[in-house]
Amino acid sequence: MGDTHVGRKEHPSKPYQSIDCAGKFAQAIEVAVSHDADSILHTGDVFHDYATEEDCETVDTAFERMRDADIKFYYILGNHECDRGTRLLQRWERRGVATHLDMGGSEVTDDVKVYGYDHRPGSKFSVEEMDVPALLMDSVSILVLHQTLVPFRSGADVDLDEINSKPFGGFDYVVSGHLHDPERPNWDDGEFLYAGSTEDLSTNNDASAPSVWFLTVSEGMIDTHRRKL
Repeated sequence: MGDTHVGRKEHPSKPYQSIDCAGKFAQAIEVAVSHDADSILHTGDVFHDYATEEDCETVDTAFERMRDADIKFYYILGNHECDRGTRLLQRWERRGVATHLDMGGSEVTDDVKVYGYDHRPGSKFSVEEMDVPALLMDSVSILVLHQTLVPFRSGADVDLDEINSKPFGGFDYVVSGHLHDPERPNWDDGEFLYAGSTEDLSTNNDASAPSVWFLTVSEGMIDTHRRKL
C-alpha cells in the first residue's frame, strides 16, 4: 500500500471534495487482516503535511489491529510526512510492530527480504549514496522507493535501471510510491509496480480507483493482484 496521506482532508484538484485518508488507511489495514497477510509494505507518505489528534487515533487503532493479528508494518518516509505522524510510527517501532526500512534490508520471512530508501528530491538523489548491496543472497528481494522513475516516466530524475545495476542480478521486485495512480508497467529487469493511493488523490481525469496490492511469494515466485478499496 502507499500514499495514504493521513491528515489530508480535500482532493488535490477538487478543493470542495472532501476525502477521508485516515479512514481509508484503516480500511486498507482491515483488508490485510481479513486476508491473513503476513506483513504490510508501505511505499511512503503514510501521513500528509499535518495530521490531527483524531487522525492519529484512527491510525493507532489500525496499528492495534495489526499487533493483534501479528502483522508487521514495513515503511519508508515520503515527501509529505509530518512530525506528529513520524513520532507515531516510531512509537509502534518501539512496540515491535513497525519497521522503518533501509538498504540494510529486513527479513519479512525466511525467504523474503525487503529493502527501502526514503524519498529524496530528484535533484538531490544519488544512487551512490543509496549504498545498494553488491550481492543479494535472498530467495526474493524487494526494493521499496518513493520516487517517480525512469524508464516509466521519461522526464523523471531517478533512473531505476541505474539503481538495479548495482546488485548482482538486481532486485526481484521493486515497488514505488509518489505516483497516486496504481500502475504495473513492463520492466525488462524484473517486476515493478506503482502502488498508487488508498484514497482518491489522483489528478488524472480517468484516475484508477484507490487500491492495495497483494504479493504472494511461493517457491521464489511472486504472484501479484490488485484489490480496489
